[in-house]
Amino acid sequence: MTMDVMSSSSGVQARPPCDPATYRRYDWLLRRTFHDLAVGRSTVRPYLAALLASARHVGHSAFPTVMRAADAARSAGDSEVEIRLRRRLGDVALLVLGLTEPEKDVAELLFLEGPRAYRDAAFLGARLGRPSAAVMHHLAGNFGTYVSALRHLRTKFLDASLPRKADVAES
Repeated sequence: MTMDVMSSSSGVQARPPCDPATYRRYDWLLRRTFHDLAVGRSTVRPYLAALLASARHVGHSAFPTVMRAADAARSAGDSEVEIRLRRRLGDVALLVLGLTEPEKDVAELLFLEGPRAYRDAAFLGARLGRPSAAVMHHLAGNFGTYVSALRHLRTKFLDASLPRKADVAES
């Protein structure tokens, strides 16, 4: 398999738990999508494939909870937890915007907070010497591009297999 881009205090850790066949399917779909759109970075693709393969539900109801938890981690001074929560916040925003059709006010909030969360995760990760900081920085700077790539992936490859807005389970 491809190199993992996520980190922990002991260095590089395993991707989120997911079925290897599902991971390979999403990796292949992302390769096709990146090629179709002439976008993407090879270091980001494994992260996104693992994210898609491990996602159980795509919904925005977890967003405020994760946001509050990340703020609590910052005030407690726990950088490790804050990095993990900020990354999760960016992931939720990216998946909701790319794979569903949220209401306008929700979409606006996610477009603001998603890149900010990845930027915060990149800053904290760089301060702690995490290899994932570069990926988080790239996701923050190109957030809209990756939302568009996931939308393309959804409409071209997954539309029949993904639930519609009304059917989306809130995570």
